[in-house]
Amino acid sequence: MAPPSHYVEVFTLLDGGLRDGGWMGEGRPSGAHALAILPGLTHYTICSSPLLAAATVSFLDEQAR
Repeated sequence: MAPPSHYVEVFTLLDGGLRDGGWMGEGRPSGAHALAILPGLTHYTICSSPLLAAATVSFLDEQAR
């Protein structure tokens, strides 16, 4: 398991995290990827958290537009 800072570093290398996404998503990284860090969860508890479902639905709703 890596610290969250490592995931942020990889996300930055994928063109994300260096700017605001913008009102219409114009600043989002190319490739339609996103990073969500859900606080207080582990790989063992993430699947039972409503935060995972909310983050996933939000991401999928954005992709459908």
